[in-house]
Amino acid sequence: MTTGRRLTVAERDALERDGYLLVASLLDGSAVDQLRAHLEALVAQEVAAGHANYGDPGTVEAGVVHAKLEPADPGFRPLCEHRLLADAAVAVLGGPWHMSGLGLRAPLPGCGHQGWHPDFGIEHRSTSGPWRSLSAMWCITAFTADNGSLRVIPGSHRVAADPVDVLAPGCEMGPHPDEVKIVAPAGSVILFNGADLWHSGTFNYSMRPRLAVTASFAPGDSPRLRLQISSLSGCRAAALTIRITALILGRSGRRFSGFPRVDLCCPALCGDTVGSAMGSIVDRDLRSRRGRFETISPCRRNAGQRGRRWPVTDRQHTWFTDRSGTQRARPAAAVSLSKCFGAEPS
Repeated sequence: MTTGRRLTVAERDALERDGYLLVASLLDGSAVDQLRAHLEALVAQEVAAGHANYGDPGTVEAGVVHAKLEPADPGFRPLCEHRLLADAAVAVLGGPWHMSGLGLRAPLPGCGHQGWHPDFGIEHRSTSGPWRSLSAMWCITAFTADNGSLRVIPGSHRVAADPVDVLAPGCEMGPHPDEVKIVAPAGSVILFNGADLWHSGTFNYSMRPRLAVTASFAPGDSPRLRLQISSLSGCRAAALTIRITALILGRSGRRFSGFPRVDLCCPALCGDTVGSAMGSIVDRDLRSRRGRFETISPCRRNAGQRGRRWPVTDRQHTWFTDRSGTQRARPAAAVSLSKCFGAEPS
């Protein structure tokens, strides 16, 4: 993560104490305008397709548009690569962490109210130690008192008792005496403990959908990359680690200060492990190379030595060149994972 200001000590303490933190106006106006235009078009498309209709079995939440977004999309990069998010993840998750998802939630006018809940359920709540998740909710439209903003119960992530027990039976979806309804300008971010903090959405009484994009972070290695690396032997895993580093860091020449680092001397990713956003970058890069080969060994010091050429893959096929020089495809399932990621020659 390379852009933006750092998390201050006071903000870190407030985040850990209250379970949430509002950082106002973190994105500049032009970035917010571009995101809003893109997401409004997406919401209109989803509504036209009936994906937010009441009674539709495929609807996650009636009257609310949900969409999974691609972290590798350059348009969403400001929401994923802000330095403050990395600081917050390090502060509350502890040890390795990864980005686990990016999604849109847009309650339509007259919809969006939820009952109080922690995202990980009430049976196995954690009230001490590092957080089990960190959510960063970006306000693409301003959060007002009447357009479906987020409400939270401060400190409830550290309390074992159910805070709705103080409410009368049947009033669990109503107001709570300790609730805070968050009001924020567009471009703000709300950091909160989605796993254990009691929170909910509220009714959108405005005339337009309320747009918010949430980036989710979880402790530990990225399950996706951990699975890919653990399936390889030590030397092949080390080669894959170096290859991923080259694709992510060397390909663009950018440095990801404060972002997951890679230990090139170890066959596993360590530190703040490369997360799903980085995995998406790798996938996108590999798909863009479909139909040609990449020379992994650029140095050909021995006379007549050919550089090793490795197969590249998309989600369905692996492309290779036969002896006649013709490019052909074979099902990706017929190729080992290590071959798909360039850990051994074809």
